[in-house]
Amino acid sequence: MDYPRCGTPYPKWWWNKNGLLEKVGIRNWDIQQVGRTFQVRFDAVNLTDAVLDSGQVYTLSHAAVDPSGHRDPSSLTVPADPRALLGAEAIVQGRLPRLAPGQSVTIRAEAQAFREDANHLLTISFLDGQQVRLPAEPEPSPWFWVRVLQPDTRGAVFRTVTSSVEAVDSRIPGYEARHVRATLQNVGSVTLREGTPVAMGHSSAASAAGLWSPEDDKDPNDPGNPYAVIFRTIPYQGVLERAVAPGGTFTVEGTVYLPPGPCMQLITVSVGR
Repeated sequence: MDYPRCGTPYPKWWWNKNGLLEKVGIRNWDIQQVGRTFQVRFDAVNLTDAVLDSGQVYTLSHAAVDPSGHRDPSSLTVPADPRALLGAEAIVQGRLPRLAPGQSVTIRAEAQAFREDANHLLTISFLDGQQVRLPAEPEPSPWFWVRVLQPDTRGAVFRTVTSSVEAVDSRIPGYEARHVRATLQNVGSVTLREGTPVAMGHSSAASAAGLWSPEDDKDPNDPGNPYAVIFRTIPYQGVLERAVAPGGTFTVEGTVYLPPGPCMQLITVSVGR
C-alpha cells in the first residue's frame, strides 16, 4: 500500500505521508515539548535520480486522540471509541524548494498539546494532482476521493472508470458504513499477469483548518483543504484472478466505516505492490 502510519522515535507520536510516494522521503524526526506546545522538525529528501522542481505544495497537519479510545494509531483498525479525536490543526503549509537528487529541506512547525496524555498523529500531504473525486452516482455524502498506486511494471497504467458508494448497515457501534466499489481499466500497453497483488485502503480524515461550511474559501471536501488522517483500514486485499490486458478491467470492493461528524474519506487502490 502507500505509507503506513509509522512511529517516530518519540513515544505517542506517529506519522503518515500522502502523495509523492516514491519521490520524497521523510527523515530525521525531532519533536520537543515546550510548555503546552511541541516543536516539530523533520527533513524531506528527494529520493529520485532527477531534480524535483520547486513549487510542490505540502501541508503538515496534526491530530490528537484519546489514547483510551485510539490506543495504537499504527494498527489498521477503527478506533475503539468513534469520538476519540481531541482536536486537529494544520501546523505548517508551504512549497518545496528545488531539490537535487538526495538533497533535503528541513521543515519546522509548532503543534498544540491538546491534552497531556494524548496520542499524536502527523499527516504530511503533497498536493500532487493524483487524488481525484471518486466518480460515484449518486454523489456520496461525505465525498470520497481515490488515489491509484500504479504497478512497478513499466507500461502498466490503470485509471478508475466506474465506482459506487452505498450506505449499508454498520457492524461497528458508533460508526456509519459504506460499501465502496471501484472498477479500474488498464490504459497502459502491457498485460498485468494473473496473481498480481491488489488492495484497497481507506483513510478517514478530519478537517485540520475548520473549513466545513459551504461559505468557506476552500471546499471542505477537497484534499486541497488541510486534513488530518485519524485512522486507516484495509477493506480489501487480494490478487488478480485473471490477467488484465490493455483495455481490460477489474473491480475491487469493500466496506469502510465512518466516525460521527464531518470527515473526508480517502480511498487508495494499490496495484502490483
